[in-house]
Amino acid sequence: MIKLRGIRRGGTLIFMLMIISLALGSCGSTTVKPQSAIGTGVEDPDFALLASVERALVKIVEHARPAVVAITARNVHPTFIDFSEWKSPEEERARPQIIPEVSGAGFIFRQDGYIITSEHVISGAERIEVTLFDGRRFKAKVVGTDHNTDVAVLKIDADQPFPTLKLGDSDKVKVGQFAIAIGNPLNLDFSVTFGIISAKGRSGFRYAMFDRTIRYEDYIQTDAWVNKGNSGGPLLNSRGEVIGVNSMIRTPGPLLVEGPGFAIPSNLVAMVSRKIIKHGRVIRGWLGVRMREVSGEEMARFSVPTDYKIGIRVMEVLSGSPAARGGVEPGDIIVEYEGKPIKSLKEFRLDVANTPVGKRAHLKVVRGGKIRELRVKIGEMPKIYTGQPKPKLPVLARLGIECSNLTGRLRRKYNLDNVHDGVLITHVIPGGPAAFAGVKTGMVIVGVEGENVSNLNQLNRSLTKIMEGEGREMIRLWVIDKGERKMIPVEIK
Repeated sequence: MIKLRGIRRGGTLIFMLMIISLALGSCGSTTVKPQSAIGTGVEDPDFALLASVERALVKIVEHARPAVVAITARNVHPTFIDFSEWKSPEEERARPQIIPEVSGAGFIFRQDGYIITSEHVISGAERIEVTLFDGRRFKAKVVGTDHNTDVAVLKIDADQPFPTLKLGDSDKVKVGQFAIAIGNPLNLDFSVTFGIISAKGRSGFRYAMFDRTIRYEDYIQTDAWVNKGNSGGPLLNSRGEVIGVNSMIRTPGPLLVEGPGFAIPSNLVAMVSRKIIKHGRVIRGWLGVRMREVSGEEMARFSVPTDYKIGIRVMEVLSGSPAARGGVEPGDIIVEYEGKPIKSLKEFRLDVANTPVGKRAHLKVVRGGKIRELRVKIGEMPKIYTGQPKPKLPVLARLGIECSNLTGRLRRKYNLDNVHDGVLITHVIPGGPAAFAGVKTGMVIVGVEGENVSNLNQLNRSLTKIMEGEGREMIRLWVIDKGERKMIPVEIK
């Protein structure tokens, strides 16, 4: 669950008291008789509405939980970059390079085993495990991810159809409606929390400094309690439909855990998941401009006709971009896209992204107080803006070690005068597979799976063959440690 600083959420108790008050107040003029209803087992009509709401919530949960999954991502290579403070090379090397386990949630939305979750839950993982509410466990395959929206699709297989949850229409969600979240907050598997929809259309959250990813944000805000482990789990409406995928919380400070929750709207999730299943990734249209929204007096200052209330001012046109080739200039005010007046920057960015690559889009812009019509051939968004995962790490980095050929200087430094062949381990990354297995700096690798190793090239070839070709889950390393030869098994998946 991504944490962002913000305003602390109010308590659920107050909300539940409001429901009880509404339930009692809507039962007509009948006098409330708590002595004859509370704690006596006697049916009282004043509590009928409250009991009805309670039964409905129970039915929703009973239907939904079999389709919700607990996700465990193992051996996660962090993909984020922290520029919050400068670190020395020694401090940077000491940072954990591999996180042993990351937990989250998801839900099955197709009977053949397709699962929706949050991209940040499984990003950089070497292996992903899925546990169903009935206790069954599966190894999941990543179908595709979309860093721009924080959506990922996984796949599991079984002989029988899986239980599913239906994606609802998030455009119909109203502020004040009930919201039910199911997930694994703080490793409390399949927990259910209840609240309301607090707001819609939230955007503008910053994930990391210097992150060039173009974000498509239209979050649903809820006060249903969510926390680390809820990420990827469903946010349900009163009909048991998924109206959002829980993605983040906003907290007052880095050490606090409570705050409003934010979910990716189901309509955006549905569009992204369809494209991932079809193409393995999301292909987006791209103009290549830096822009901002303008309205009101600013529109009048640029002599925009009063028919248009909102515009997009082009601040910069990237060299060689589709916009540059199509005649868009800095200072232009875009007032229409594909025949529709601009309603907001958020909607405009989504419209461009959903335009097929290669299509000539029709733009109306205001330049020098005059309306001009342009045709721009939409290009595909470059990888630098999509946050696509980095290439697979070298085999030594995946083990969590750094190595060097033996030299006279290194033999003297590590007291290895009697060791003639092998590869010296010069650094063991904390939290990596090798560190967990007990591998230490100063050991000399002399064999891999029974095959002798005398230099760094040989070591890389042997490890690559085993880790990428044979697909093993464990590697046996033969090392010299303080003059003794011994075998160390290292789990790699």
